[in-house]
Amino acid sequence: MGSHSFYTVFEHTADVGIEVTADSKANLFVNSALAMTDIMFDGLPDGTSESRLVMVVGDNSEELLIAWLNELLYIYCVERLVFTMFSDVKLTESTFMVRAHGERIDLTKHRMEMEIKAATYHGFSIEPDGDKLKARIIFDV
Repeated sequence: MGSHSFYTVFEHTADVGIEVTADSKANLFVNSALAMTDIMFDGLPDGTSESRLVMVVGDNSEELLIAWLNELLYIYCVERLVFTMFSDVKLTESTFMVRAHGERIDLTKHRMEMEIKAATYHGFSIEPDGDKLKARIIFDV
């Protein structure tokens, strides 16, 4: 490591993880989105003035779930839209499509708790948990 006088190296944790449970794979996708939004903001925004059809593709459930969360993060970054209600959920082996309902974030009204950059494959899993499913997701923050 360097020993120059103009900087020092320090340890930094750049991720946060969640475990999400649901009674079906489709609900696991929805619950994961709600959990991600809840940790981004101080409580879930409750507006539904905006509606959007969101679709992602992937080779399996794992790819679909990561793509879904990253698509929501992309929409938030570009348009400042956050979704907290979901309808017309359709999940196949290679696509996840949903009508997402939410609102444009106004930081004078919504308090940002944590900025999430991406959902990652690091430590990621979807596993049975009794009669439910559990996803373990680590976000880059």
